[in-house]
Amino acid sequence: MSSRRFAALLVALAFAAAGCRSDSPTIVVPSETGTPSPTGGSPSPTAAPTLAGASCEPTTGGSSSNTPHFVDVDTARSNGVESITFEFAAATSGEAPSSGVEYVDELTGDPSGEPVEIEGEAFLQVHFGAIATDLSGETPVQVYAGPRDIPIGFPVLRQAKLIGDFEAVVTWGIGLSSRQCFVAEADADSLTISVASA
Repeated sequence: MSSRRFAALLVALAFAAAGCRSDSPTIVVPSETGTPSPTGGSPSPTAAPTLAGASCEPTTGGSSSNTPHFVDVDTARSNGVESITFEFAAATSGEAPSSGVEYVDELTGDPSGEPVEIEGEAFLQVHFGAIATDLSGETPVQVYAGPRDIPIGFPVLRQAKLIGDFEAVVTWGIGLSSRQCFVAEADADSLTISVASA
């Protein structure tokens, strides 16, 4: 056999051996936040739900000149949004009552200061200037006659509790499955807190 043919045979055998093994195997790793991707590559992330105008920062607003009667609570889930609405009546002005919404590490009763247990991994505290119990007469009158503990049961909004009714300030605690930025919208008749549904 000529030396040229022998060299060509050696090259062919080397390529054949290389084709039988792989020095860099591709391993598919499942991703919790997206589709599987080869090792070394970037996973395809699943977009987290968002809500236009949402913020995780504390919000305040409204006017102390309006101290309406607090009369009802409503919850809703539609088109990827979960919400809880506190409804008012007998407004004394066209402005929204004073209010505030913020995340807290622990919910406590007002004015007792005692810890409040509620379902969830994150907790919103909501307060607004309103009358839930009318103390203007000799006998207290319950203006708000609805439930004080609401098992919402949505993917994000899990539970709501009335945790304060003191000196015309009503406070609610809301338990969420995770910390989600929120939108707070208020007018003379209602205060609505909305989050993107999981």
